[in-house]
Amino acid sequence: MNRKFAVFAVLTALTVRALMSFAPDGFVRAAFCLPPARAATFYYGVPLDAETATFVAHGVAMEVTRECAALDFFSLVCGFLAVAAFSLRSKSRAARITAVIVALPAAYLVTLVANSLRLIVLVPVDSAFPRSAVPVVHLVVGATVFLGAFVSLYLLLRHSRCISTEALK
Repeated sequence: MNRKFAVFAVLTALTVRALMSFAPDGFVRAAFCLPPARAATFYYGVPLDAETATFVAHGVAMEVTRECAALDFFSLVCGFLAVAAFSLRSKSRAARITAVIVALPAAYLVTLVANSLRLIVLVPVDSAFPRSAVPVVHLVVGATVFLGAFVSLYLLLRHSRCISTEALK
């Protein structure tokens, strides 16, 4: 990735993360905590306490809090997709502006899918370890799922024909 794209990606990610740190808890819960919790409860066929974003599946209680909302991942994906949007092969300014506008909801959807998958994976993994290991298990599962999602997104965009690979190298 050349220097100008790298700087742009970092600045975009930092700006989004800074803005998200000021987002009200109610917004974060409604937009980033509840959708993945709903997906996990749908997958496991268990009820969700929407007020606290809490569910119990296979004897494992999960509460999706602001810290579990994948805001850092969302910020990174925003930065990455912003770079991808500006590196469209199309020379049309309108196409690039449209791509930048589409990048934010796309980053949001990627984040929801990745965080939903993380919650789904956490339930069986969590129950296999003692309670004392839960923080480390959550960290490892989260890092694995989010890194896998990010690499998958990178590979998808890298092999796309509409985006210049120069910015993604």
